Amino acid sequence: MGVPGPEGGRRRSAAPSGLLFLAVLLTLYFARALVVPVVLAVLLDFLLKPLVRALRRVGVPEAAGAAIVVLGSLGSVALAAYQLADPAREWLATAPATLRQATDRLRPVRRPLEGLNRTARQVQQVTREANDTNTREVAVKGPPLSAKLLGGAQAFITSALEVVILLYFLLASGARRPPWRSPGRWRPPSPGTW
Repeated sequence: MGVPGPEGGRRRSAAPSGLLFLAVLLTLYFARALVVPVVLAVLLDFLLKPLVRALRRVGVPEAAGAAIVVLGSLGSVALAAYQLADPAREWLATAPATLRQATDRLRPVRRPLEGLNRTARQVQQVTREANDTNTREVAVKGPPLSAKLLGGAQAFITSALEVVILLYFLLASGARRPPWRSPGRWRPPSPGTW
């Protein structure tokens, strides 16, 4: 597995570690539809668990407290989206004028680039004429833009629903204590007893 080192010991090669790292990244990339909602739900659980504990101390059952926290969080997100809708609508209404102003300001920079673009087209035309052997050009057409947008919206809604359901069950699952905080279990030694 290893290569002999300078002192006669075995030295580990970096190749297996690098391959393992790449394999983990590739697995996470293909499993992102499952992994991202789970990770997001766990992070939100860490963030919202103190609210459920506070409600439990007041006397609200944990399942009801989790429902209150999740519904309150969803309501907060909906309220934020509602409050941001008018400024976003105004920004979209003024976007064409803003883009026109930006284009006017960038016009002096575009002139040298247009000359470079023209030269590139001429080179492409010359190479096309040199390689013209009556070949057909094949273009694969993908799904229309509307299908892509609707598919993306469906995937987002599905992931959001997964996060909400998983978050509720994580919050309602009860208090999780480290083993040393539970009575009658192992406790780490205090620094003075070593």
